[in-house]
Amino acid sequence: MQQLDESAVRQLYADPVAAARQARDKIAAARVWLMKHKPFFGVLARALVLDASLEVAAMRLLVDDRLRFNPIVVLAARFPALCARLAHVSLHAALTAFGRRREREPRRWNVAHDLAIAPLLNAAGLSVTAGADERLDLPPGSSAEAYYDALPDGVEPDALWCDLCD
Repeated sequence: MQQLDESAVRQLYADPVAAARQARDKIAAARVWLMKHKPFFGVLARALVLDASLEVAAMRLLVDDRLRFNPIVVLAARFPALCARLAHVSLHAALTAFGRRREREPRRWNVAHDLAIAPLLNAAGLSVTAGADERLDLPPGSSAEAYYDALPDGVEPDALWCDLCD
């Protein structure tokens, strides 16, 4: 993620309404780019209802397909990374991550679902690093359920990649 200078961050926090509006515009542009260049992901991203909040670390998908996003993080993100991240979160929603989680531990499930959707994003040229430990020797292309079973207890996503849980 690109860094905003300290004065720009202070200004955005001083006027959170303006920051949210600018971030929404940037997300709208990312949705348009996805619709034009990666229409499958563009359609998925358009279904998300946007909700700006400084209370989330980066992006948080809610059960009702609302995407709570931190405007500061969105404004600091490079555009290609934002497009890839929107595709990433959209796949969580499209593949019913919440419904399939059931009684599983939410943070471990988040990592498992990240690992399961990574090959789909890579194949589309939208690679993102979800912070999952690459040293884990897990088979590529497995389901989130299979990854969950293979992951060690206590594994958690990086705070900025905790899309499915608080």
